[in-house]
Amino acid sequence: MFNRRERQALLCLTAALIVGSGAALVDYWSPHSLEEFRVLRAAVAVEPTAVELEPEWVDLNRASAIELQRLPAIGPKTAAQIVDYRRRQGPFSRVEDLLKVRGIGAATLEKLHPFLRIE
Repeated sequence: MFNRRERQALLCLTAALIVGSGAALVDYWSPHSLEEFRVLRAAVAVEPTAVELEPEWVDLNRASAIELQRLPAIGPKTAAQIVDYRRRQGPFSRVEDLLKVRGIGAATLEKLHPFLRIE
């Protein structure tokens, strides 16, 4: 059925599957036991993503969804809702109009206010 090389390959793949599954189970049941094998984020140089970049300020009427995601408390869904609201209702006349967007409340607006401008 299988020649010798194929049996060896299947045996190696099966062993790797069993070892990997065992490690996954150990990690699931006892997350701290495999800590030394994890790649620590601080140990690896990673370029910041669009979300991790420190925001400066954003023109609320011109910002894309990606630019809006750089703001604190704004994820992809909220950014899309802001862009959609602006497309349907027209440009914002003041920053406080952002409260009309679903998902933006007073607390979120307070966090965003220093980063938003209307031009």
